[in-house]
Amino acid sequence: MLPLKRVISAGIILIAVYFLSTTLIRDWSQIPFEEMHFSLSSLLLSFGFLFLNFTFSIFGWQMIIRRFGGNINFTEGFWVMATSQIAKYIPGGIWFTVSRMQLAARKGIRSE
Repeated sequence: MLPLKRVISAGIILIAVYFLSTTLIRDWSQIPFEEMHFSLSSLLLSFGFLFLNFTFSIFGWQMIIRRFGGNINFTEGFWVMATSQIAKYIPGGIWFTVSRMQLAARKGIRSE
């Protein structure tokens, strides 16, 4: 039998995928594809900024964890941050934090 936490984690992921899929399908016709023009240099620059933002977010989260007496290395922090991102798309706004706390607990970070 699967532990309750694994079932809840799988449920959160499935709910997030469901909401992402239904939103994409519902709003697909509203995307103005004919007006879109891509510049490779702008795309690469935006990915660079996205990478920097994500990296600084991980470092910031590490500092918060250390301030409260925990410790997590960059690789584990990256895994937790990246994995918990999908929960941002579940309506309610709390699931992102819940999933991050649960994933961090798996890495030995207390959630008190």
